[in-house]
Amino acid sequence: MDKRKNEIFETPSGKIFRFLLERGSATVKEIEDGMKVTRNAVKTQLDILIAQSLVDSREEKNERGRPYQVYYVTDKGRESLPDQYKDLFHTLWLELARNGDREFKQKVLDLIGSKLVQMYEDGLKGVPEEKRISRFKELLNQKGIPADITEEGNTLVLNEYNCPYYLVAKNDSDVCQMEVEMLEKITKSPIERKAWLLNGAHACKFKLSNKETLVLTENSKEDK
Repeated sequence: MDKRKNEIFETPSGKIFRFLLERGSATVKEIEDGMKVTRNAVKTQLDILIAQSLVDSREEKNERGRPYQVYYVTDKGRESLPDQYKDLFHTLWLELARNGDREFKQKVLDLIGSKLVQMYEDGLKGVPEEKRISRFKELLNQKGIPADITEEGNTLVLNEYNCPYYLVAKNDSDVCQMEVEMLEKITKSPIERKAWLLNGAHACKFKLSNKETLVLTENSKEDK
């Protein structure tokens, strides 16, 4: 486990930063209630994040009542998150763009996808089938990709609140398809992308359509 990647979320401001990542946006009151901290503490940490341009605010209005401020993570905030792919991918894609060979680019994507699957599979060695999804979520978090799993009806949804390929994906969405194919191999389930950070969602949401996965994951919860 890379301790440095998780320390950012252990500071007072880092905890609020992650809260906003997972919520998409929130008022001071929502942060206060959700994190069980005082209003003054929230305001102090928001000021720190805003000064660093990691968080910003916008004014919203109800049909009735006064306007209120909503806080959200900026593009700079997302790009500042630590991960082991960002610089490598950005540099690689600059070279691929100069090359202009789409077939070569696809071969590189396939290779990177295979390497990522191998990397995660190494972390899943010895993990019982019924605990793979839960363990994979832990691996994502350890690598600086805040993630959780929620239920929608009788299916599971994997939510990733940071994109490890964000700089690249803004210019070339082919990398997003690589992510889907990688997730299908790791989760052993067809994947449907329900939301996309690049389209303004607060998370990339991947729906697992393998119902057996839901049963296995529910059993793993009962075993804890």
